[in-house]
Amino acid sequence: VGAALAEAYAALAAAHDEITIVRAEVLPGAQETFDAISEGYRLGKFGFLDVLEAQRTVVDAGGQYLRALSAYHDAVVDVERLIGAPLPGSPGPPSVTRE
Repeated sequence: VGAALAEAYAALAAAHDEITIVRAEVLPGAQETFDAISEGYRLGKFGFLDVLEAQRTVVDAGGQYLRALSAYHDAVVDVERLIGAPLPGSPGPPSVTRE
């Protein structure tokens, strides 16, 4: 049980870290790039394929975020199953904010 718990907790920590990074850096960066390329397209500096590629990057980043959230919740379930109780003082995943 000890090794399984250590592995589950490591997965929990890794998913938490990925959520934090994707939310704080990857998603905003992808959105900023999309916004800049969209503006450049309106000004005739970029082609429509550039806009589509930037949009696909935003969608891919969103998918990465959702996969990390899923991994986090799966890891919470694994840890709680192994300890036989809810995680004490579990802060949950990093908060989701909408603009």
